[in-house]
Amino acid sequence: FGYESLFKEYLNGTVTEVWIEDPYIRHTHQLYNFLRFCEMLIKNPCKVKTIHLLTSLDEGCGRVQQSSGLEEIKQSLRNHGVLLEIEYSSSVHDREIRCVYNNTLIFM
Repeated sequence: FGYESLFKEYLNGTVTEVWIEDPYIRHTHQLYNFLRFCEMLIKNPCKVKTIHLLTSLDEGCGRVQQSSGLEEIKQSLRNHGVLLEIEYSSSVHDREIRCVYNNTLIFM
């Protein structure tokens, strides 16, 4: 299964914002999966303009890789007219995706 098959029914032309909480967007494969999810949002008919990411900061030697990887994704999204807002928290521990449909928040 790909992201499209999992999320297609939730993504339509009225989605304007997506909020993602995932404490583990740190390593290369996690950054790649996040990028693939963002690409799926851009390819779908939804009108996502802002993606909010809440994650934890890598406490080890991977901090530079994490921040540079997220900055690359941020720039790529900006080139497609999408704003990526990144926030770090040491207390985030669950994964969650929320979408805003016509100013109404929906949990997925």
